[in-house]
Amino acid sequence: MTTQDQQAARRAALAEAQSDWRLPDAASQRKRARSAAVALERSAERARARKESRPRHLRIVPDPNDTQAA
Repeated sequence: MTTQDQQAARRAALAEAQSDWRLPDAASQRKRARSAAVALERSAERARARKESRPRHLRIVPDPNDTQAA
């Protein structure tokens, strides 16, 4: 449980934090979107590199001398 004094202090701290807050401008939003796109592209490149470095799946070749059908 919190006391009324603690609640008042928290409300005052919240009000002070909100007073300096502002919406991001268009330039910072473009920068954030650009960096997210670059990060996504790098992630895709790493995934492609991992996929290409893996060995291909082995194929099972049936024995031509096997007389019993599977």
